[in-house]
Amino acid sequence: MRVGSIIREAFDQFDIAEDEQKSVEQAIYNGLNRLQKVNEEVIGYVVPNKKGRYYGLKDWFNEDGSPKEEFLDKVED
Repeated sequence: MRVGSIIREAFDQFDIAEDEQKSVEQAIYNGLNRLQKVNEEVIGYVVPNKKGRYYGLKDWFNEDGSPKEEFLDKVED
């Protein structure tokens, strides 16, 4: 999922008030960064010719960092 999609989903799912959205957005970025760099549970992936970074669970990716075939549908347009 793209980080923007994760943020929108969190806003909708948890009914985040507009005045709290900026701090929640920053918390999501920080959490993704921590999960990627410290815990190594999430992988960031850049799709050629697409804007933004996609994130997925480590199990969704091959050894070379490319998404596994069964998870390609998670790479949204």
